[in-house]
Amino acid sequence: MKKKHKWRVGKKENQNKFTFVQYVPSDWVEKKIIRNIWISGYRIFLNRNKLQFIEKILDLDEIRLVFLFGKFSYLDTKDAKIDFLPEGKFRFDQTKIKRAISNEDVYLLIITPFDKNSANWNEAVIKEKVDIYLGLLILFFGRNIAHELIFENVYGISDNQVSASAARCENPLFFPSPDLNEEKFNNIFLVNKFILQKPEDEKNRFLLSLRWFKNANFDSGVDAFLKYWIALEIIAMSNNTDIQSINQILGKIYNLPLVGIQKTFNMGRLYGLRSKIIHNGKIIPIHQNLLKYIEAIYKDVYYFLSGIQPKKFSEEILNDNSFNLLEYMPNL
Repeated sequence: MKKKHKWRVGKKENQNKFTFVQYVPSDWVEKKIIRNIWISGYRIFLNRNKLQFIEKILDLDEIRLVFLFGKFSYLDTKDAKIDFLPEGKFRFDQTKIKRAISNEDVYLLIITPFDKNSANWNEAVIKEKVDIYLGLLILFFGRNIAHELIFENVYGISDNQVSASAARCENPLFFPSPDLNEEKFNNIFLVNKFILQKPEDEKNRFLLSLRWFKNANFDSGVDAFLKYWIALEIIAMSNNTDIQSINQILGKIYNLPLVGIQKTFNMGRLYGLRSKIIHNGKIIPIHQNLLKYIEAIYKDVYYFLSGIQPKKFSEEILNDNSFNLLEYMPNL
């Protein structure tokens, strides 16, 4: 859930004070189809003489990278939080979004066209693109090139205004509320005991898989999908990359022959999606319900392999009349 707040961009005040507009490429402004510019600002951790830093601008495929020394005005959203209230209600305090002045320091600006209604330039796509170019910068400069995210603001070309999105917050009502019953506490104890008794390499696979599973739960889109798959592959495909091992486990859980498992759970389609992303470079939108499904597959498999009676999480999702697995599978 994101809220917007606006203020008008001021003019350059002194030599080391800059504004967003001065770094927007003029040809972007001249293109009438581009109405807004996304700007992500990062502090660069530089431990040598910052006053000698020379400004640098790189233009790469409709994205501008600006490296500079100075200070600037921006909209600060770090104190803007969404408070979730009983009965599914929430409250957002817009007064916590405020105009701020950065310290004089060395910064990285990542600037790109933005259109919230466009399939190619909406916020989710822009953030993925920013991550890609951050990866490129870190490859050559190390992680301190983007030591701290300061802001993510949107500059309006037509109205000369800046808006800000509050920090990403996923609706907790989409996810099940924890059922803190005694059986689950006991199962945690039993699974931990089971894992620690395993040989070192097998124990490490159980533990490493949980780390990827945790990371997937707090991510989204393609990144979350791949993390869920890695977690599943670590735990269920230790000797090869053949998904038949997963199908065989599901067959034992659901007491179905291989043909029935393939038709019901579509692991081949999921594996194909994984392969298209990794081997063909497909960066595609992943529906949250598809992530919920692969999470259920993982839980079924992990329960079974750790000696806990499976709860048939996948079947529960497939039996939901509002869930259509094939609808959530991208047509590649």
